[in-house]
Formats: sequence, structure tokens, C-alpha cells
Amino acid sequence: MSSSSSCAKPEFRIGESVSGFEVIKKIGSGGFGAVYKVQKDGIEFALKTEFIDDESDDTLKNEVHMLRLMQWSPSFCRLYTAKRLPWQNQKVNIMVMTLCTRPVSRLRRMMPDRHFTKSTAARLSLQLLEALRDLHISGIIHRDVKASNCGWHAPTRRILLFDLGFSRKYLEIDPITTKMRHRAARKDPGFMGTSKYCSVFAHDENEQGRRDDLWAWLYSTVEFFLGTLPWSDEEKSVRVSNMKKKVGRKLFFKCPREFALMYEHIRQLKYDSSPDYQMMTNLFKQMFIRLDIEDSDPLDFEQGSIFYDEYFVSQTDSEKELNSDLDQKLLQLDQKPILVKPRTSLEEFQTCRWLQSGNQSFDIFLGNRVEQFENDR
Repeated sequence: MSSSSSCAKPEFRIGESVSGFEVIKKIGSGGFGAVYKVQKDGIEFALKTEFIDDESDDTLKNEVHMLRLMQWSPSFCRLYTAKRLPWQNQKVNIMVMTLCTRPVSRLRRMMPDRHFTKSTAARLSLQLLEALRDLHISGIIHRDVKASNCGWHAPTRRILLFDLGFSRKYLEIDPITTKMRHRAARKDPGFMGTSKYCSVFAHDENEQGRRDDLWAWLYSTVEFFLGTLPWSDEEKSVRVSNMKKKVGRKLFFKCPREFALMYEHIRQLKYDSSPDYQMMTNLFKQMFIRLDIEDSDPLDFEQGSIFYDEYFVSQTDSEKELNSDLDQKLLQLDQKPILVKPRTSLEEFQTCRWLQSGNQSFDIFLGNRVEQFENDR
């Protein structure tokens, strides 16, 4: 199961207006519904849809809730609006967010050997780690970390982590002490994630914690460097799990040696352990110095790299538009605060009501205007 679990798919026509946003084209689809490029007032956005029916689990509603909590972080899409709308005698959830240039997984596959150079792979890996650090600081785990759930945002030169439909809060308020505590592991929570990237604990259907996101990050990182994983062609989850248990440090033989040290740290983490993000960040700094990696250097898919003209310049018209003057407009818009009261510290997060369970509606902020994502099921 992945975060694109099956449910009915709403389809919007090109040129149709959806809550004031004009549909330009469909840019993706899956079990959840579809993703469209839309525009309003000359600015382009991504619009994600999900039908609501008796069998739907409101995955998009959960994603909206979690994404709202991550508006303080530069590693996540800006959320502009989210609603539940009537549509052809049915109901559909929609969310409008930052439009990324391309999925990171596609950028990797466009490379001549389907893997990035060490400089690009290392920098993308660090950015993804920073996104997970921010998510975990906010009391949330992702549970489906992979490159196809990351988009490249050219205006900010950052990876944006998305697809939070399977994310879950791992912190809760102790009803006695009223202090934050780690949630206890459930019995038989079921499988959640993608077999190729998930941890062996997820394969065994154990409760996932921060360590499991880091295992998926580590496997995704290896794929950045090598273009493949030893189990990439294996379809059976049991065999994939067994291969992961046996591979050990050999997995990092062709990666910078610092990743073997990160592997040893992640390997020792327990379900409720706090990862040492600072230690791993310091290893990246050490790696960058040793390999002479400069953040200002163009990435493999950016103009100025030796691969750009041959492998990345042949874009679709819509992708060319994203690399035009529109980028500057998107950048300016993304820098505007979205939340009426931004929460930028762990202390504020730990006292917020969102850490408590409930079926309340979700307030999505667009400038100074509040819209309701109504819970009318």
C-alpha cells in the first residue's frame, strides 16, 4: 500500500474553474484522484483532488491537516486553500499548493546512467534530511519517504517533501502530566509505505517511528548515488525485507564513507529514539569539505551543469514556463506568510491543540482570509 491508495477519481476539464482556479492541464494521477496545474491571477499552482465516498479514508484531509502544520518550514509546499466541494452529485476534497518543477525521481531517471553525480546526490540527500528533521520536530512522521514524493522547486533551489496523506503524529499529550510524550506502539498497525524504500520494521508491520523515515531516506539516498537498489527488481515484499536485513554496510560501498556512519547511527535507533540530526548534518559538512562540494555549484539538472543542455533542456512547454519569469512571481508568493499565527518553535508546537485528537474542521489560511475544510461526513 502506498499513499496513493485506491478510491474514485474526480476529473476536471481543461479550462474549468475550480474554486476560482482555472485548470490548465492534468500533471499526474493515482488512486487518490488527480493532480492538476491550475492558475489564478497569472500565478500557477498545483491542485490535488480526492473523491469522498463511503469507502474513502479521507487521505487528502489528513494531508491538508499535516501540511498546514508545516507551513513554517521551507522544505514543504505552501498551502493556499483546501475545501470540500460538491461535484456531480458527489463530494470532492481539493487542496491548492506550491507547483514544483519536476519530481526528484524523474530528474534522477533523466540522467544518463539514471543516477546523480556525487555533488548533486549529496546536496539533495541533505535537503531531504532537513525536511524530515523539520517534520519530526513538529511531532509528525511521514511513513512514505521516497524521491517520487519530493519535488524540485526551482525558485528556492530546494526539495519540497509532499504527499503527507499517510503521515501521523507520534507525539501526544499525557492526560495526567499534560506534558508531551511519545505515543505507545500499537499492536498490528498494518503495513504503511512503499516496499522498495520502507524499513524492515515496516515490512514486519510494526509501528513506525522517526527511525523508519530515516531508513527510507537512507535507501532513497543510495538510489540518488547509484541509480538503483539491490532489490529494485524484486516484487515480493518478503524477499525485499530479507535482502535489506542481509546487505549491511555493503550497500554504501560506492557512496561517500560518511553514509556508513549514518547507517550505524540509524541502525541503533529504537522505535521511540530521537535521531541525532546534528551529528548527521555535521557528517554532511565534513563530506562537502572532503569532496569539495559547493552549494552554489549548479545541480545536475540546473543550467550551467554539463548535463543540462543534453538531458534537461528538452522540456515540455509547461516545464519551460516554470523556468521563465514566472519563477520569480512564484518565489515572491511563496515567501509570504500563510498562517495567521506562524508557529516557528518546538515549544509552541508542543502546546498546540492540534496534538490532541478530534474531528474538528481544519482552518486553512489564505492571507488574512480563513476558509473551512468542513468535516461533513
